Amino acid sequence: MERCFVAADGVESKPSPYRWVVMLTFNLTHATGIVGALVLGVLLPSMTADLGLSPSQQGWLGSSTMLGSLVLSIPLGWWLSRYRATWVTTVSLAAGTLFIFMQGLAPGFVVLLVARILFGLAPVAREPARMLLVHQWLPRREIPLFNGILNAIFGISVTGAFVAAPLLLKAFDDNWRGPLYVYGFFSIGLTLLWVLLGRDNPAGDRRPVESQEESPLRSVFRYREPWLVGLGMVGYSMAQMAQFTFWPTFMQDEFGMSLVTSGFLMGVVGIVVAVGGFVMLPVMKKAGGYKIPLVVMGVVIAATSISQLLTDWIPALVLMFIVGGLARGAFWIPFTTIPFQLSGIRPREMAVIQAVMFTMFWAGGIMGPLLVGFLQESTGDLRLAMIVSGAAPIMITVTALLLPRDIGSQARMAGQERPVAG
Repeated sequence: MERCFVAADGVESKPSPYRWVVMLTFNLTHATGIVGALVLGVLLPSMTADLGLSPSQQGWLGSSTMLGSLVLSIPLGWWLSRYRATWVTTVSLAAGTLFIFMQGLAPGFVVLLVARILFGLAPVAREPARMLLVHQWLPRREIPLFNGILNAIFGISVTGAFVAAPLLLKAFDDNWRGPLYVYGFFSIGLTLLWVLLGRDNPAGDRRPVESQEESPLRSVFRYREPWLVGLGMVGYSMAQMAQFTFWPTFMQDEFGMSLVTSGFLMGVVGIVVAVGGFVMLPVMKKAGGYKIPLVVMGVVIAATSISQLLTDWIPALVLMFIVGGLARGAFWIPFTTIPFQLSGIRPREMAVIQAVMFTMFWAGGIMGPLLVGFLQESTGDLRLAMIVSGAAPIMITVTALLLPRDIGSQARMAGQERPVAG
């Protein structure tokens, strides 16, 4: 039997069954709306041949979807948390679709870079909406499950994108623009789906937001847990975005591996990431919190990121991607759940703190491809450059050691069962 929770208007009531229609639709549109930025590595050889890109320009393109996010994530989190989540989500999905087509039509490097920067702002704009929708619709006990589902949909979307991208590239005679147009039309469908099914919860929409007279920006300095997890995310995203950008090119040049094969192997990560989040939930319960699992995750992600550069033996690579994918998928549960567990946190403060954490994610994602691109250009050794970026997730282990022992524990979750009414 469903337990009651306190909605934003202070009324204790049963969670609405429609909450899962709204939240699953948001998960689907938000997660699949991101993956267009991740398949650059598959399209990059064709782009390079067409536009004559240098290694450093390739690095800039790999970082581009996070450049604007680094600067605007916190201001957008503060500003957009004032508005209705459904409206913000609709506008960001439509804008993201426009910038996908802008990429496909780009005549040269500069326009392509600008289009990718603008495209990267769309998912950032949806983060405040995600936090507010979660607050409106879900009891706290369901938030880890929600984040696990979001993680699963994202993982499956990544798999589909990496498997489809090289096949679409082949269907369009190695023209990188064709797959982008296909993804653009798919994004139109996602936007229409959200318009049809997305809803704000009328019982939980405005009061907790409007009652916050104090600036939510001050909350950034009240808690250390988001900063620690965010620093770990810097290392995580450095390795991930460097791999997404350069690994297909590296395997093609070093071992003669086809883009279809490398796309399939990277797609394995998506499927396993989908499972990793759910694996984290019972592990977290047995470990008494997030701290110990995060210590292990950092070592595993770093080790698998480096080992994937040393062989082209398919069974070994599949095993590495499975193990690394489980750790990556598990990492997203604490990353997306911790803001909801902070004592005394209020809705707009959650949005701003999550924006800070994602800003750190964007920073790592920018540094990874840029570091690899410039190191390759200066040393001529792409493997060495990727080993450097691949070691960065050890930052997760280092920062996790500084977290409170009970962060993410069931006791802490139970103690904050009811959403804060602001």
